[in-house]
This record gives sequence, structure tokens and C-alpha cells, in this order.
Amino acid sequence: MDNSLIVEGLNIALLSDEELAEQLRELGFNPGPIVATTRSVYQRKLARLLRNETFIESEDNDVDEEVRPSPLHSTMIHSPEPSYKSSSPSYSFSPSFR
Repeated sequence: MDNSLIVEGLNIALLSDEELAEQLRELGFNPGPIVATTRSVYQRKLARLLRNETFIESEDNDVDEEVRPSPLHSTMIHSPEPSYKSSSPSYSFSPSFR
């Protein structure tokens, strides 16, 4: 069992997703969706908030901020065609992460 998730007698690992979100909100943090991929991040965040710890970046390099799934953004990439095919450029879309 991870003792870092037990704070003031509260075992954060045993909280339901709803309880975890409610605890975070009570401490002034508005979490995004709590799913399998974000749950451990929010558990650590709650533990830090309960201990009154504030970090810009934690030891395991998780940025201490809201975690929300972000949609992929498309970026238009210009790639001119060789002059023997056409004089107008062609465009393709490539996903970029922002």
C-alpha cells in the first residue's frame, strides 16, 4: 500500500472517483474527468493539498495543474509541389499537440 496516499487518517486510494473529485473541489481545485489515466495524478494532487504542499512541478515530473484531455489540433502544412506538376501549392493537415 502506498503510504503517501494516507493523509490525516484518510486513505485517498480508497476514495471513489466522485469522492476524490468532491475532496479536490472542497480544497479549491476543480478537477477534470477522473478516469483510469488521470486518477493517480488527482490522488497525488489531493494528498499534496491536504498536506498544504505547493509545487510547480512534483518529483515525478507531473505538472501540478488541472489535467484535462485536450483535443488534437490540426495545423496546416504548406508543401509546394514540384513546378512540373502544378504551379499551385498543396496543403496537408498534420496533428499538433498544444
